[in-house]
Amino acid sequence: MAIITIRENQPTETGFAASLIFEGGEYPINITDPFIPQQEKLLEWYFEEWLTFPISLFLC
Repeated sequence: MAIITIRENQPTETGFAASLIFEGGEYPINITDPFIPQQEKLLEWYFEEWLTFPISLFLC
């Protein structure tokens, strides 16, 4: 089984530069946040509120 490693190299203005390492090769990659602030808020609500209390919303 191949082992895949992502190594953070340095921060950038929009995320960070990294290296993707697998099967003996090392490939430079850039990792950025794919979401706009409104999407971040919705995801925050979903993962921090909805998944914790999904039933309580239907009982009200």
